[in-house]
Amino acid sequence: MIRLEKEPDEPIHSYLLHIEMKATYLKRLVDELYLLFWSKAIDHEIEMQDINITNVTATLLKEYIQNSKVASEQMDIQLPHEDIYVRGQEKIIIRILYNIIDNAIKYSKGDIVFCLYAKESNCYIELANQSDFISTEELKNIFELFYTKDEARINSGGIGLYTTEKLVKQLNGKITAEYYNGEFKIRIKIPLIKNVL
Repeated sequence: MIRLEKEPDEPIHSYLLHIEMKATYLKRLVDELYLLFWSKAIDHEIEMQDINITNVTATLLKEYIQNSKVASEQMDIQLPHEDIYVRGQEKIIIRILYNIIDNAIKYSKGDIVFCLYAKESNCYIELANQSDFISTEELKNIFELFYTKDEARINSGGIGLYTTEKLVKQLNGKITAEYYNGEFKIRIKIPLIKNVL
């Protein structure tokens, strides 16, 4: 409302910026807390189905390309030609994909590579983005609740990757993170039902 009246002078301008940053952080934290409670609640009501993860992923990525400038300009998407099926719930898979893609878009320092493929008895989702240095100790804690690097606190409450790990486990899958030569990569492995060629 203050900004609508007129462009504020200093130091009011700096105060407004600080308030806006805190408000943005609090909104994101509330959203992430909702996600945390949702992930715990869904643990008691999950009903597994055969999910075509190729179609689900393609649909979600199309929305990102249409609505995100970063996604449309910086994402290299590699999807299989065949349909890949996993056992799970569509809303859980969508949330997992949303969390890791949103995390990559938020923190990437350059190109983002998304890859979905089937190998032997598993489906793999890999998402790699250029990143600031991440130490081995930070990688060990990256899936811990409320963990976040200090410089990123204003953008994250440290809940997204924690809930992602919990949701992946509900699908009997595994999620790992690694950093090498300026690239941060998330890899998710989910048991494969069938791979229709």
